[in-house]
Amino acid sequence: GHVLTGNLGIVADDDLRLLMSYGTKYREPVYLSASDLSNSLLRDVDNFIKNKSRKYKLQNNSFEDWKNNVNRIINNKIKFFAEHKPHLFSSKTSALKEHNVKSCLDALKDKYIICSVDKASSNYVFICKKLYVIILMTELGVDLETLDCIGNTTYQPVVRTEDDIIISHCDILSGEFGIDVTDENKCIPKIFWNPKLHKTPYKARFIAGASNCTTKQLSVYVNKALKVVREYFSRYCSTVYKNSGVNCNWSINSSTQFIEKLQNIDVFNIQVYDFTTLYTNLDLGVVEKLLSEMIDLLFSNINKYICISKFEDKSFFSKKVYNNYYCFDSELLKKAIKFLLQNTFVSFGNIILRQTKGIPMGGNSSSQFADLSLAKSEFDYQKSLLASKKMNLAKLLSNNGRYVDDLCVFNYLNFANLISDIYPEDLVMERSGDNNKDINYLDIRIKICNGNISTEVYNKVEDFNFPVVMYTFPNGNMPVNIGYNVFYGQLLRYSNICSHVSSFVFSSNKLYCTLVSRSYNHWQLVLKFRTLLRNHPHILLKYQICDAKSIEKDIFKIDLTV
Repeated sequence: GHVLTGNLGIVADDDLRLLMSYGTKYREPVYLSASDLSNSLLRDVDNFIKNKSRKYKLQNNSFEDWKNNVNRIINNKIKFFAEHKPHLFSSKTSALKEHNVKSCLDALKDKYIICSVDKASSNYVFICKKLYVIILMTELGVDLETLDCIGNTTYQPVVRTEDDIIISHCDILSGEFGIDVTDENKCIPKIFWNPKLHKTPYKARFIAGASNCTTKQLSVYVNKALKVVREYFSRYCSTVYKNSGVNCNWSINSSTQFIEKLQNIDVFNIQVYDFTTLYTNLDLGVVEKLLSEMIDLLFSNINKYICISKFEDKSFFSKKVYNNYYCFDSELLKKAIKFLLQNTFVSFGNIILRQTKGIPMGGNSSSQFADLSLAKSEFDYQKSLLASKKMNLAKLLSNNGRYVDDLCVFNYLNFANLISDIYPEDLVMERSGDNNKDINYLDIRIKICNGNISTEVYNKVEDFNFPVVMYTFPNGNMPVNIGYNVFYGQLLRYSNICSHVSSFVFSSNKLYCTLVSRSYNHWQLVLKFRTLLRNHPHILLKYQICDAKSIEKDIFKIDLTV
């Protein structure tokens, strides 16, 4: 048999098991001496000055007075803590360097692949190496008997060497796109997979590890350019809506936008659909065609270039090009998209394969490719309804909302019959559940009863058949304030989602109990909640609460006398 488990009982050593129970994102506290800490911070100041000097074309000595003041403040702070809180600088041996922990971890690595869980990325999972390789081989079309790589409709082996592909990419990127590939990016992504433990039976999500690869920088630029395209496509569709009353853009950015949509229409029934094969089955030619059509729709003599800052997170349409910006015209952007779609290579051992179908998971621009391809398909269908004067259906479908591959359909029970008319034929959609009155969509549970709509927080991981590690731990190498700020942010999100105070209190109390069980301070959490109410008084108005202490008591389960 094979082993695939997230049960930490497989870890024999108690210390290692405790460390792994904190999750994949936990880091042990790092203790630096006062001098090491001071030197590290001063180096960061120097690096900051170099970056700003290069950006604004200034001499480094222009920052001399500022640098001296900052250095003085740093040294005074460190001196204060060294005198009054010396324990902050005391060294402590890492648990991972303890002999028993290291031996246990080495033994686990010998037997298993240790990775994270899909949709529960803080959880560890242990997979025997044979099973891990067999599933990869099956996905890539490698014969399990002869070990010959035959390939399949998605992956095709290539006879070129990795060095040959890298040299070719470097030449094309430099000559046609003006991008020099850095040494760290001169590599082909390795393919790996994470298990979907929430599926029965377990399934796999395959990812091309493109954090470093030859097309990395071009993909980053294309991703930013397509965000601008998405913004202007939304504006274009808003104009169509004003003129016709028909919404041709179903794409939404967040659950907040979905809540706003929900509050502005009369809802009688809801259906939710999911694209089960979005990233693996999309025909690359269809994706290229849809994106090219959208680019042609939005570029003009005024919107002639998309300019992307090389130093800041800033991108915009422009009539001219700018220095220190990477600029796409429509043809260059289409060429870049075609290059990225047709040059997705992955490596498995000494085998190099090209992905010939589907959008690779893990690329910087993959999500934008998928979302905009679907958006253009939906736009085309809505426009066809307008052209054929089917206004009733067009307006009915105008309420739809789609977040990447999750689609919510309002007040239309026959949407399944339209799927093949709207989307590319290779895509498969499945309906989630069969209840039109009680629906889970994104992080929201929606109930329709007697014409009334109620919403509450829904967390998909709570349906998993294993405990999911969520949120931070105060004893890790992370500022403890992050945990309190997460509490603040989550409560604000709950207040936006929950239509009834009882749901808000339930979700808030559940989070409070989780954080307190991890040794977060009760009163610090209470103070965060009070700050939330001061900054967002509409929460009390929404729930028609006159006395804030009453809801505070319910959330924190204490009798406040102050």
